[in-house]
Amino acid sequence: MPHAAEEHPSHAIGYNYRKGNLKYRMKNLLCIMGLVLCSTAVGQMGIGTNTPNASSILELKTTNKGFLPPRMTDVQRDSIVAPVTGLTIFNTNSGCLNIYIDTAWFEFCGVPVGTIAAISCTDTVQTGSLQAGVAATGVSTVLRYTNANGGSHNGVTVNSTGVAGLTATLAAGSFAKGAGELVFAISGTPVSAGEAAFTFSIGGKVCTITRQVAAQTPAPALPLAAAVPRLKTVFSTTSSGSTPRF
Repeated sequence: MPHAAEEHPSHAIGYNYRKGNLKYRMKNLLCIMGLVLCSTAVGQMGIGTNTPNASSILELKTTNKGFLPPRMTDVQRDSIVAPVTGLTIFNTNSGCLNIYIDTAWFEFCGVPVGTIAAISCTDTVQTGSLQAGVAATGVSTVLRYTNANGGSHNGVTVNSTGVAGLTATLAAGSFAKGAGELVFAISGTPVSAGEAAFTFSIGGKVCTITRQVAAQTPAPALPLAAAVPRLKTVFSTTSSGSTPRF
């Protein structure tokens, strides 16, 4: 009896590969269909969350990744047919987000986050003086920095350590491009004499500035003559003789 032809091993491998690839594609298709059906039924979709916000149709939630919109050049952007208001792309020519509004593309570049290469925390310019128990008036400290990028910063408000009761404040603003200065206003009333320290972070650098607080000046002593009231004796004459009155 003739024997059935044995299947060549390579044929079995090819069959298993096609079978596995088909299963993989079917699995992906089912996942996509499930997402579509869920989003159609609920009207919302969440990636990274099972409870998307009620006001959103799509919520992306993550703490270590970002949203990456389509990246294209000016020419590629302008070739989009009939863009709808709200359409968003990242423009690789300008390095900015572009959003189509009404009849034109608008660029939203914003202001870069400010950074500085170096800051001098000890070589400062100090104005005014501090005294224990006396409210600070006209007191400030100026710091110098170098190689800044011209970006913005949110300012600084920091309380003193070492000597309590003081606050150093830097108003929000922007760094100059290159070198510049930061002016910290010192306010409050130091509770004791000593060294007040202010530690803060700005432009990617951590810095500590210090101010000396002098002891409170004691009130000058009054002269003895002023401290002890002088008594004036007045004599009055009565029928029984002279009677002193004070």
